[in-house]
Amino acid sequence: MKAFFNKLKLKHIDVFVYKMPSQGLVDFVIDISSYTLKNETQNGRQVFCILDSFKKTIHKSFIFKKVYLLKLIQVQGDVIGGCSTSEKHRGKGFYPFMLNTIGKTYAKDGNFDLYIIVDKSNTSSIRGIEKAGFIKYKSVKTKRFGPIYFDTMVE
Repeated sequence: MKAFFNKLKLKHIDVFVYKMPSQGLVDFVIDISSYTLKNETQNGRQVFCILDSFKKTIHKSFIFKKVYLLKLIQVQGDVIGGCSTSEKHRGKGFYPFMLNTIGKTYAKDGNFDLYIIVDKSNTSSIRGIEKAGFIKYKSVKTKRFGPIYFDTMVE
């Protein structure tokens, strides 16, 4: 019940939307020889993971197929989100490596409609997104009440 009421709170949204460039991504390389990459479905969502030698997840990135915010900027595509890297492994390039890997996976199939939405204040994520080769596409400032967006500004 609490989750339902949380959705009804007024939310101020101030984000950047990054897009995979139409020419694809350049390589972002780190040594992952002692790690395993995994691409699977969890709870109906595609998730890309990096596992350590003990099969413990050190990074996860989810793919979201329907994100309403993209409709506000009149584009369609999938969104990489819900990314997390274990505290012990932060700052070692796993986040941009995984974004780059996902982007290249999409590009192999000729799909360049891949986006990342990030809060403007999340500077560490922005650095990782840009290291991975994604380009800033739009800036969106809006308010949301439940499923309704208003006072939307797109630059």
